[in-house]
Amino acid sequence: MTIEVHPFDPARAADADFDDYHRVLSAAHPVDKPELPAITRKAVVGTLRRPIPEFGPVRHWFARVAARSSASRSRPCRRTTTPTSCSPT
Repeated sequence: MTIEVHPFDPARAADADFDDYHRVLSAAHPVDKPELPAITRKAVVGTLRRPIPEFGPVRHWFARVAARSSASRSRPCRRTTTPTSCSPT
């Protein structure tokens, strides 16, 4: 089994990339936030394209296992951290 992790750039993402990102978040949402309604694709795309300014720069990663969408990670980076040094851990 091969796990591939790649940076996810919302500014360059295709519609299919956003579909995959939404699919992963939608699968986790009922477990992570059962008290909230289902997350919409529009909300996911909006958050990825326009992050909350108070958090500073945000980096995103997307993982695929056997070429299937399987995980995502977003991380606010400190304003003193360069975006290239912000890691998914």
